[in-house]
Amino acid sequence: MAEAPKTQPYVVFARRWRPQTFDEVVGQDHISQQLKNAVDSGRVGHAFLFRGPRGVGKTSMARILAKALNCVDGPTPTPCGKCEHCRNIASGNAMDVIEIDAATHTQVEEMRSILATVSYSPASMRFKIYIVDEVHMLSKHSFNSLLKTLEEPPAAVKFIFATTDPEKIPETIRSRCQDFEFRRIGTAEIAQRLDQILSHEEAVEVSDEERPQIMEALARHAEGGMRDAQVALDQLISLTSGKLTLDATRQLLGVIEDRLLLETAKALQSGDTPRLLRIVDGLVESGSDLEAYVKSMMQFVRDLTVLKCAPTCEQLTDIPSTQMEAVQAALIDIQMATLLNIAQGLFTLAEQMKATGHTRYLLELFFIKMTTVASTRAIDDVIRALESGQSLPTPSAPPVPGATSADPARAMAPASDPLASPPPAVARVLKKVSDPTDVQLLWRELTGLLWSQDMRMRQFLEHSRPISSQGNTLKIGFPREQSYARERLRRAENQQKIVDLLEQLTGQTWKLQLVEVQEETAPSPPADAPESAAPPEAEESPPGEEDSAPLEPEPMLEEEMPSEPDAPPPSVPQPAKRSPKVREVMTRHPFLRHLYESFKCTDARLARPNP
Repeated sequence: MAEAPKTQPYVVFARRWRPQTFDEVVGQDHISQQLKNAVDSGRVGHAFLFRGPRGVGKTSMARILAKALNCVDGPTPTPCGKCEHCRNIASGNAMDVIEIDAATHTQVEEMRSILATVSYSPASMRFKIYIVDEVHMLSKHSFNSLLKTLEEPPAAVKFIFATTDPEKIPETIRSRCQDFEFRRIGTAEIAQRLDQILSHEEAVEVSDEERPQIMEALARHAEGGMRDAQVALDQLISLTSGKLTLDATRQLLGVIEDRLLLETAKALQSGDTPRLLRIVDGLVESGSDLEAYVKSMMQFVRDLTVLKCAPTCEQLTDIPSTQMEAVQAALIDIQMATLLNIAQGLFTLAEQMKATGHTRYLLELFFIKMTTVASTRAIDDVIRALESGQSLPTPSAPPVPGATSADPARAMAPASDPLASPPPAVARVLKKVSDPTDVQLLWRELTGLLWSQDMRMRQFLEHSRPISSQGNTLKIGFPREQSYARERLRRAENQQKIVDLLEQLTGQTWKLQLVEVQEETAPSPPADAPESAAPPEAEESPPGEEDSAPLEPEPMLEEEMPSEPDAPPPSVPQPAKRSPKVREVMTRHPFLRHLYESFKCTDARLARPNP
């Protein structure tokens, strides 16, 4: 019985189309040219570090450099690829080109056994080359054992390290290597390479109309990695049995149609909540990945933002050329504030989806929030409006799609930007002082504001006292001992802060006058008030007058002396003793005044701690 013919094993595109020369490496021209010049001039270092994302050509470049150094016709920047040395290196069978997987050989003993062969001369080639892939996986002790050899290797030994995480490599290793950063490959370059590969596959069928869109979709999905794009093309051919279609490509990659993304952006701008909820329902019914939809929406909003800022920079986006005209037309009605608000919300939504399984609920909640809750204006616009004294309009609810207005003129007016309305409250509205000549009231309001806004200014005014507020001039007195605080307040920027607050409190323009006064003791209580009198009850102020009420009643201070450990508590409470410092503390110290105004505190009690 005749034996069945043996079939050659299938080799995937990523291996079959691996670049064999420096010129075949796509997207890394800056590295290819530098290495070719180094080989041509004979200035080849002894250690190289190739770092960059996965699938961008690091290992392929290392093998090409090994062939360039060991080719029979070399060293040459253009290895022949036909001699025995080139063929063995390309197939991974060369004895003098040792490829090490650092993820497997992490132990220091394994690294030492490998380095023990460094001193041996090459078996048949010109150089012995060690290619260490994913070198960041080595242990700390393995790196230490490599240091001396890496610093002074034999003349015929070269080291090439490849990594996707260079931050984990010690600086002592990186400083001994020539550093080459591999970049992500552009979408157009990947699509061109895939099209070149597809042209050599005679059994594959694809229409000329869909072919560019399929190649572009595969390239965008790879996110800069050539290997990922080639693997995806392999899968697509297997899925379609060699008959490629755009629908099958989107099904394989989980790509959302650009038409649906544009429809989502329009619905967010117009506040069409029902349409957005129907889009989510359609995605769920079709089995689409909602996380992939959010990711695609993030990229699409980014492209819209770029086009909104720079309409002529179409090459900076990933929007297909077939959709560019429709996107440009729709972008006229989409506000920049809407795009920025959507982008910020999508980033938060993507992080939330990673931490929970309720992806549909999160997506629907995001759409409802974006279309039913009034958004805020830019903070710079709000600040300018407050500084100029303009009133901030009350935010209105977003328009309801399909609703009609009773006013025909309003119905025909163009829709306003949903982000143009400010929040209902953006700043604390300061209360105006009705009587600026009441220096105590004015001083209390002023220091209360400084307490919450500027602690240093409050400290400067802590030991001062108001004298008068006549003629829009606030006279402030400082004791001789507080000359430092007085001099600090003489500075123009500090005086301007106080003048601005006074203007907000009274609506008038003010000047400051700082004078030196004699230190005074606290004023004594009125003659008609007995010393043992209890503190009067705080009277309730009418609504709207709490902030302007004078500081009454007068606080009391009760000093409690520690009693003997075994002495029983007194049965009759002692009457409160009035301290001469209480009135001064309560009226001049901003923190205690803040307690009085916020909590209606009418009594102060100082307790001496037990020793």
